[in-house]
Amino acid sequence: MSFDPTLAAIRFGTGLSPRVVPPASVAAMRDLLTGADTAAMRWPVPAYDAAFPDRLTFRDTSRAMREARGTPDEAAAEEAYRAQRRAIFTEKLRVLAAVTARQIGTDDGLRERLVLFWADHFTVRARNAAGEHLVTPFVESAIRPHVTGRFADMLRAVVLHPEMLIYLDQVNSFGPASTAGLRLDRGLNENLAREILELHTLGVNGPYSQTDVRELAELLTGLTWTADRGTHYRSDRAEPGAETLLGTTYPAWEDIALIETALDDLATHPATAAHLARKLAAHFV
Repeated sequence: MSFDPTLAAIRFGTGLSPRVVPPASVAAMRDLLTGADTAAMRWPVPAYDAAFPDRLTFRDTSRAMREARGTPDEAAAEEAYRAQRRAIFTEKLRVLAAVTARQIGTDDGLRERLVLFWADHFTVRARNAAGEHLVTPFVESAIRPHVTGRFADMLRAVVLHPEMLIYLDQVNSFGPASTAGLRLDRGLNENLAREILELHTLGVNGPYSQTDVRELAELLTGLTWTADRGTHYRSDRAEPGAETLLGTTYPAWEDIALIETALDDLATHPATAAHLARKLAAHFV
């Protein structure tokens, strides 16, 4: 079958601008993926840590507004809060324009299409006003740098990212027998563990059980995020003891490195390869 440049730009890219030279061959499209991300350089989107206002700044502004109610500082505090809400809205429009320009103007359409695929695969959504402008910076930081690299690296970056931890309520997960869980009468949240197994890696029909979901959720306890400290590990929230996931036992080693090891094992599992290969084929075909 002969190579059709226009069809290739549509099916494996984001269309073809009349100002962009069509891809010359399959090899040419692949070669672009190994080169510099020129679209990202031409139409920049801020990395997550550089996006303004960040969650800490917005939290402090919101807190200052609440504390100023009924005082002479109330009007100024409310205006500062409204200014940040306007900044969030403006930034949302700016990054949308940049992403759209990339998809229209790039000659590396396959890269843009892969970014869209993985952003959908690892969906996050803003849970509150503070994060409305941060979803695209999440994609820019956790997904885009890895679309031509190892899936295991992308999986780590996504799962440990603040937006994923907030979106799937990992910040509210406590080991039921942990020090903090017992003291606060708080328990396990399985959202992140279930999404990792069911959607991100093995697939909905993958070789895992509810027991595996719970074991992974317990292994993830301790992993959390706060505006002050970012992503970090709290041993007082971690479920004590070893966890067994898909027949592999992970020792009672309270550290993010243990979670990364488990994620690497899931990333390289044969069921993950089958799930992702089928999903990629369905997306493009």
